[in-house]
Order: sequence, then structure tokens, then C-alpha cells
Amino acid sequence: MNNTASILARFVDEIRFEDIPKELVNEAKRLLMDSVGCAMAGTYTQKGKIALTFAGSYGSPAEATIIGTRQKVPATLASFVNGELFNAMDYDALCSPSGHITPYVLAAPLAVAERENARGKDLITAIVIAHEIAQRVSSGLVIPGPLSKKKSENGISLQIPIHGYGVNIFGGIAGAAKILRLTSEKVGHAFGIGASMCP
Repeated sequence: MNNTASILARFVDEIRFEDIPKELVNEAKRLLMDSVGCAMAGTYTQKGKIALTFAGSYGSPAEATIIGTRQKVPATLASFVNGELFNAMDYDALCSPSGHITPYVLAAPLAVAERENARGKDLITAIVIAHEIAQRVSSGLVIPGPLSKKKSENGISLQIPIHGYGVNIFGGIAGAAKILRLTSEKVGHAFGIGASMCP
């Protein structure tokens, strides 16, 4: 495992709910509520209906809920469908510098948390970690230049990422790994598997 991956993996393994500032805990709760609302509205969109139809083809084991329905499906499928629903209306939260990351990093920890019957504090910790890791990896890939120094009217950095949303896989992995209580070595292996599939 290279140095960067081992540092990130150790961070995922070692951080605890008590280490997270109260403002970030509140922000994680807000992101979760916002995302659930987006997903519920997303069930009425064409994209959402396609995802729900796809989910209807599967059903066993019943591990995690598809938001806005009473349907439980395997956690991997719930993660996919909920991620689609979070983003179906394109109303999901924006984060700087990488834009719409929440649908890509929240869906996996949420589904795994339900499957594992995780505590609320564990889910909040996973949400914070997922966003932090995705933001750190994304920030490391931004091309320096004049736009990286400009800010919007609201003070948000205007940076052009070179990566698309594929690197957000690391945030989803980190959040799910935290729920599963993986050791830093196993988190590093999970990052490696994710990197091999990252577009």
C-alpha cells in the first residue's frame, strides 16, 4: 500500500464520532435529511422510475431499504438505486470543490449501515468520513490555475476538477469501511480494488 493510501486508510480506521466537531455532525445530519428528501422526490422522475424498475428484478436478500418505497433489496442494489434517486432531480447538495458528491458517497454507507444495524453515531461518522475522503482525493486532482483562485458570490471556490465523479468511489468505500469496522490494512485493500475500477 502506498503512503497516501495508508494515510487515508489509517484516518478511516482511527477517527471516532467524538473526534468530529459538532458543526460537522450537524452538517452530516442535514446532508442525510436533504438526500432522503431528494430521493423521495426522485421516485417520481423518469430516471428514478428506471432505477426502481431495475430494483424490482431483484429482492433477495432483503438487507436495505430503497428510499421512498417499502422495498428491501440486497445492500449493493439499495446503494445503487438510492444513489440514482439522490441525484435524479439534480437537487442534491453541492460541495466545493467537487460539486455533487453526496449521491456517490452516501448511498453505500447508508445501505451497509442498515444491513449491519449500525448505530446512528456510526452512520454520522461514516457520512463525515465519506465526504472528507472524497473531498481530499478530489482536491488533490484539481488543476491549479486562475479559476482555482476565484470565488463565487457566496465565497465558494470555483475550481475545475479534472476527474469527473469517478474518484468519489473512495468516499463511498471509506464510509462503508467505517460501518464495517475494517482495519486500516483492509481499508487500503478496498481502496486498491476501488482504484482498479475507478473510471
